[in-house]
Amino acid sequence: MNPKLKRWVATGFFAVLALVLYMIHEVLLPFVFSGILVYLLAPAVNFLSGKRLFNLQIPRGLAVVLVYLMFFMGIGLLALLILPPLYAEVLRIAHEIPNQLRELRTVTLPAWIESMEALNARYNLNFNVRAFINQVVENMLAYSQHQVEAVPTHVQKLIKLLFSTLSTFLVIFIVTAFVLVDLPRIKTGMLSIVPSRLRQSALDLVHAIDRDLSGTIRGQLVICLINGFLTTIGLLILQVKFAITIGFVAGVFSLIPVFGAVISTVPAVLIALTQSVWTALAVVGVIIIIHLIEANFLNPKILGHTVELHPAIIVFSIIVGEHFFGAVGLLFGVPVAAIIRSVLRYFYLKYFAEDPPGPIAGETTADSRGVNVLPPTLKEGEQPL
Repeated sequence: MNPKLKRWVATGFFAVLALVLYMIHEVLLPFVFSGILVYLLAPAVNFLSGKRLFNLQIPRGLAVVLVYLMFFMGIGLLALLILPPLYAEVLRIAHEIPNQLRELRTVTLPAWIESMEALNARYNLNFNVRAFINQVVENMLAYSQHQVEAVPTHVQKLIKLLFSTLSTFLVIFIVTAFVLVDLPRIKTGMLSIVPSRLRQSALDLVHAIDRDLSGTIRGQLVICLINGFLTTIGLLILQVKFAITIGFVAGVFSLIPVFGAVISTVPAVLIALTQSVWTALAVVGVIIIIHLIEANFLNPKILGHTVELHPAIIVFSIIVGEHFFGAVGLLFGVPVAAIIRSVLRYFYLKYFAEDPPGPIAGETTADSRGVNVLPPTLKEGEQPL
């Protein structure tokens, strides 16, 4: 086939493929999660596949089954460790909400009203504090009553969502298993589509993306676990109520860079304020220390420097992701930005970057052992101009 015709056919094929993906994008989410799960579990499957067990070589299908068993055992163990105390704390929260509301109306609000009325009288603001507070409370009560009346509808939606989620998880794990079993053949088939002269470049690009994406996804999951654990321990030391629940929330929201830390800090400080102002300040200090440890020690060790994105780019990617894809965009905004960064950096270094300049006359450079050597234009004992 004519090379020019080949290019047009390839362009047309990818254009049609992009159009089809756009038309079915609403049902692609389970397959996106399946791809992430394949990416996370593939190293373990590759490690076990071909190993010998009881003098028998482990086939790839059995390796997938073993990895699935270890994965679900890990999830089950984590659930056994977290869910019982988390469930107990949720029940405590449900029982304490009426007491907190009662204290708010009988103690906190009157104190606030007195303080605001004193300020109103001192500065002659002519502001009806009691009417304003009463209106706010009435609006809150009306909203709460509306939410209580809508509980049956919410329960029905929750049940539908539960069944939908279970079926979605079933699809995700089935597709993941099939892909993991045939992953070597899938890779070979995809590579065979690429023209031979471009295969090495394609492999280099894939390795660059993998280097950044592995830190963004695998590393961030580890960071979330450590963040949630450290937050829970810190709050337990400070004897903050519902420390396990707050730590769990902090770990989950750590999946969202920048904004997740801010969102998870708010409930922790609000709950600590019900105990004392000093407890709230101590909680803020603990959270700051944890994030300093994360930024200065955990991120460089776990994520590495290859996935560093400028904070402005991280914020931009999160906002764009949330605008177009909602909660899913919050999770995938930064990984997608990391992929785009890898692609742009690869093409820049390959096609646009100039060769690094040589040493300036008279400047010393260091060899691989760290020993300073003279520039090649100067001989030993000769002075630069």
